[in-house]
Amino acid sequence: MKKQLSAKDKAFEKERAEFRKQIRELNRELNLVKFELYDKLHSMQKELDSKNNEIKNMQKMIDELKMYAKLSDDQLKTLLEAREFDKKIYGYFSKIFKEGLI
Repeated sequence: MKKQLSAKDKAFEKERAEFRKQIRELNRELNLVKFELYDKLHSMQKELDSKNNEIKNMQKMIDELKMYAKLSDDQLKTLLEAREFDKKIYGYFSKIFKEGLI
């Protein structure tokens, strides 16, 4: 025979059932957020891997170009600095000629 529950016990069981329902709903929401975060993390990791591969390929190309040009790191740095300086000078002269200062 099933034991009769008092009104107090019935109220407690009802409240307990509501809390269990809330817990299930919150766990479901938590799992959805976890899935979204894992998905974003996975896509960010793929993007990072892709960028790292690009960097490796570019470094490989730079090393090959240095080897073919027979340039050391210092010589390449000096060459790039000179090229940057040339761009600045060209910019200054272009500005002077456009403004008609000469």
